[in-house]
Amino acid sequence: MGFAYSRMIKESTGFVFFLGLLLIVAGCADSGRNESADSRAVRTAEPPDSAVIVLSGETGKSVLEITREHYSIEYKESPMGAFVNMIDSLETGSGYGWFYTVNDTPGQIAADRHITTDSDTVTWHYRKY
Repeated sequence: MGFAYSRMIKESTGFVFFLGLLLIVAGCADSGRNESADSRAVRTAEPPDSAVIVLSGETGKSVLEITREHYSIEYKESPMGAFVNMIDSLETGSGYGWFYTVNDTPGQIAADRHITTDSDTVTWHYRKY
């Protein structure tokens, strides 16, 4: 019985060693897969902005007025105000559009109704919506 018991211990030890090695390799392979999937997601993600325009605010002037002074623009009038749909030939369409921020706060009203001050920074973002 001593010989059979000894042989069983050796076989069990070999099996446990093989199982442990298999788990380590599988764990490393899984980790690599996750990094690869994350890397793919980062590489295929679209940039948040395709174009950015930064302007200085001027006391008493609207975002639209300041933009018109520096760029060729087209905009659409509506009962809610003027909405920019083109700046220097970069036109709204195919899921992209112009959005403005003042001091990094998204505009909540039309560009012709947001009045700026000298300390404001106006930023136009051309991005996917």
